[in-house]
Amino acid sequence: MKIKHKVVTVFILSIFISVIVFSVTVYALLNKGYFSGLSPREMNQVLEEMTESLKKEKLFSKESANAKEAMESLECLKEFLASEEVAHSGMEFEILMEDGTCIMGQEKRKISSIEELVEALSQNENYGVSQWVAAKKIEFNGQNGYLINCVDKTRFKTITYYFNGPKAKGVLGKIVLLGLFITIIISSLFTYLFMKGTMKRVTTIYEAIAQFELGNLQLRIADKRNDELGKVAERFNEMAEKIEGQVNEKAEYEEKRKQLISNISHDLRTPLSSVVGYSELLFKGGNSEAEVKKYAEIINRKALYMEKLLKQLLEFARLENGSFKLNMQEGDITELIREILIEYLPTIEKESIELNLNLPKQSIYLKYDQERMERVIRNLLDNALKYGMEAKRLDVTVYKKEKDVIIEVQDFGRGMNEETVKHIFDRFYRGEKGRGTKSGGMGLGLAISKEIIKQHHGTITASSQMNQGTKMKIVLTI
Repeated sequence: MKIKHKVVTVFILSIFISVIVFSVTVYALLNKGYFSGLSPREMNQVLEEMTESLKKEKLFSKESANAKEAMESLECLKEFLASEEVAHSGMEFEILMEDGTCIMGQEKRKISSIEELVEALSQNENYGVSQWVAAKKIEFNGQNGYLINCVDKTRFKTITYYFNGPKAKGVLGKIVLLGLFITIIISSLFTYLFMKGTMKRVTTIYEAIAQFELGNLQLRIADKRNDELGKVAERFNEMAEKIEGQVNEKAEYEEKRKQLISNISHDLRTPLSSVVGYSELLFKGGNSEAEVKKYAEIINRKALYMEKLLKQLLEFARLENGSFKLNMQEGDITELIREILIEYLPTIEKESIELNLNLPKQSIYLKYDQERMERVIRNLLDNALKYGMEAKRLDVTVYKKEKDVIIEVQDFGRGMNEETVKHIFDRFYRGEKGRGTKSGGMGLGLAISKEIIKQHHGTITASSQMNQGTKMKIVLTI
């Protein structure tokens, strides 16, 4: 989930939980009576209910027959008002007649006269009054009067369902403030918990970058989450792997470059010393014709060997600077291999090597650089004759498979181990650790061959087993 979606989710979740907490809190407070009380509507509704009850019990609405009945009715009214005050906590009831007579449930008079009642009713909208008053007109013993309901202001401030702007003591205002307080607390808590985890991840990434700059190339960030920070960590790991690979490749290249210089120095020192030594003998003179011929032959052989090394260096330089270009022309690949093998026949016959040549009867034409393809084939044959002739057998096979042409050179010599096969196409790699000229060149032959085949959009691979021989396989596309 993306971070922006997480933020929205956290916001919605915090609001949802705030509503639940708010609802439970308000419900509990209401049950505790903190917001309990009466509104003007409830006060008038109670008066209506009391009036109906009085009518049903016939406590007023007609004149009493005698003083005894009047007194009984008066006592009944007092008891009725007292019971209603018990039933409706916070309300105080009294009956005020036009002649000033007052009937109360308790000995505590609230309204003393009709004028005071009118004044109290007119002040109901003023929150500064000491009491809130509601009245209902009635008739008792043939006289008009009023059933009065009084609520003290200390109770009424907590029960009104309107905003009390000047004093902010209305119940709705308190509920809103309570809800706002709960929302702020829960939202802040959720935001803190979310940002705490997010900032911890940001700090981890920052510290990883700082440590990576100090050279800790193996450092990786273990953050697999599918969001923006997780993607940053993933990209950092990919970048770290690439940089580490480049640094290691550069170090390996530098090591191989030093190895190349060492190889060149060693591989050229011996033949060059021979050339210098035998040329000095020729220069001094006094040699027989047979000796002169022998010295000249040695000088020529050593010079040809040095020329071969220098050609490899030239090819390597072209590979490095990108000037390695092919001259592609269409030709018969089977005929090329035949011509090359003809040149090797004297050596093969001299060494009593069994040659198994498996070439198709029909020509196979494809586009290739003849000079460089010939160099690849010669390199494979030279390696096979040099390192794989313990069994005195050499197989050369060419065949076509769908749109591919496969060339195989198989020897049956001592073979190579897995480590050698793995690195055999690397530049400067030499399976033979000896530094004599009989061990080969500078480890560039197969590396150059691989690049030549790659330029032909083909592949070259090696497979080998110890004491069973080595097979080199080239695959070219027609």
